[in-house]
Amino acid sequence: MKSLKYSITLLVWSLTIIATIQESFAMKIIPSQPGATQYWRQSSDYPTPPSISPPFRNTVEVDTRLWTQPLPLGGSRSFSTTLTIWSLFSERGLFGWDFQPSQQALTGSFIVEDYLACGYEDVCGGERPYDRNFEPSTNGIGANFRLRYDPAPTVPPPGEKTHWIQVARASYAGVFGNPFFIPNIWFVDNFLQRDTPYADEVSLAVTPTLFRDMPYVDGDEYPGVLANNNYFEAQLYFVKETTPPSSRQKKVVIYDGIQWGWKNIKGYKEQDPPPPPCNGGSGGGGCLRTSAVNSTKDQKLLSDKDNKSASHLSVPESTSVMGLLALAAWGVMKALKIRKDKQS
Repeated sequence: MKSLKYSITLLVWSLTIIATIQESFAMKIIPSQPGATQYWRQSSDYPTPPSISPPFRNTVEVDTRLWTQPLPLGGSRSFSTTLTIWSLFSERGLFGWDFQPSQQALTGSFIVEDYLACGYEDVCGGERPYDRNFEPSTNGIGANFRLRYDPAPTVPPPGEKTHWIQVARASYAGVFGNPFFIPNIWFVDNFLQRDTPYADEVSLAVTPTLFRDMPYVDGDEYPGVLANNNYFEAQLYFVKETTPPSSRQKKVVIYDGIQWGWKNIKGYKEQDPPPPPCNGGSGGGGCLRTSAVNSTKDQKLLSDKDNKSASHLSVPESTSVMGLLALAAWGVMKALKIRKDKQS
């Protein structure tokens, strides 16, 4: 009887673990392996622009953790903390928004239509017909990403509106036009808007079921980003707003999400130009062949391109969260001081 009891306990435990794993992968991703249904380029090698000396041949790679490391249902810790910080400084204030994790995964599919790494010589975003809301870019590095949500059922229940919310971080500063941007710290990617966190309400290139983004760095304006190892990563969640008509507080249910992005990998130093041809009759005692330098021997691999782990993974998650909390604490203290000054 003891062995039977232990066997039943083991079976229940195993089924619980399997159910948990299946729930984590409940949202179907198409294609099921790294790729895209229409346009896909996992990496792009490129020579650095002339402004970077010495020249290198670097690589831009897209982040494939979308397929291997699913985000938790209802929002990751970084996602939820970043949203809370944003709501603190929003027009409605901290209590003007109510973000709640969903207890049930979406029924439907995330379809990765475009996912392309963009090197310095690529026309990023130029694969599709021209769209004035989604301009192609050149002379830089980044990635072109297009994700579609295929819902089931196709129509959300009455009173519910679907949206996208994206939080992001990057290792480089001064590119997002945000004077408060801090490298490696998460922020709501909504063009600094304080009235809405929804990407589809601040970008004409995004709809309630189609997300498009092209995080891109102009190499001529910011050559330092190309000259070093750098990254951009984002956490994108599909949400539904369920605010009752009589409520002044926005209620938002957070469903499934994915992570994506790109990284720039500093690679090989470009070969030096070959030495001029040697002419023994030109005087000066002829040619000293041993003085010719084989530039290929001077090449040095500065970054292991076979190592697929993103450089930004060395940034502890707790560091970003603590930075966000410190920023929030500063905001609260500032607000209390202003209030005290008004009262006095």
